[in-house]
Amino acid sequence: MQKLNVLINVRHKSRQNTISVTIKGIERFAGNIYEARRQLMCLDEPRIVAQIPATYHIPDAPAYSLNTGKFP
Repeated sequence: MQKLNVLINVRHKSRQNTISVTIKGIERFAGNIYEARRQLMCLDEPRIVAQIPATYHIPDAPAYSLNTGKFP
């Protein structure tokens, strides 16, 4: 999901006849991971907002894209 800047990996577990879905994202944008989960599962519940302390954010930190693996 490029608009949320997360990577989604889907893997079929043949022995258990199940599917494993892994959503990876940047920790400081944890809300995007929860939103990707909500959209994938088609949930009607309210959006989960991650409470990240202001001290966690580094001022003037460059953005990083999981999709390209580069700093813009």
